[in-house]
Amino acid sequence: MSQFIETIRLENGVLHSLNYHQERVNKTFLQFFKTSSSFSLEKVISKNKLPQQGLFKLRIVYDALQQSIEFAEYIRAKFNSYKLVEIDNNFRYSFKSTDRKLFDKISQEADKNTLPILIQNKNVSDSVFSNLIFEKNGKLYSPNTPLLFGTMLSQTLLQHKINMITIKEDEIKNFDYIYPINAMNPLGAIEKIKI
Repeated sequence: MSQFIETIRLENGVLHSLNYHQERVNKTFLQFFKTSSSFSLEKVISKNKLPQQGLFKLRIVYDALQQSIEFAEYIRAKFNSYKLVEIDNNFRYSFKSTDRKLFDKISQEADKNTLPILIQNKNVSDSVFSNLIFEKNGKLYSPNTPLLFGTMLSQTLLQHKINMITIKEDEIKNFDYIYPINAMNPLGAIEKIKI
């Protein structure tokens, strides 16, 4: 049976974007576990004593029958460069599955201060752990070909004036900065990477 993950930011006792994560859990159940009812993230989390100070990564692994929860202190990454990595045109990761072999392999082969940017069919998609926002002349853009439409990307599109556009791999040089974003890292939490 397939397993899936939700990674939720817990900062000074506050759980962030829980409604976005719940929406994704519900969609995953509709797609993969049609005969089962979805579960409440809030109920699963409330059974645990959570830290009230600091930044933590709360990780829930689940399938149709069970959920496990763990949390760990989180330290934000810092990148001073990026590297383009071409992936198979047929590779799909529309749901946040525990099967992350490809991402793990790419991460292991990259320098820890280098952000791997995934290229599929000549288009920019994501990094191995985040969606991407590009800045040019103070304006923000996001690739319209993400592998996974993340919870923070959904939220960021609502909160900021961001245009979703096709970004070809040879067009990256036309931008000024790259921002990695994900559930743990809202826009600007990870220092932007100069292109």
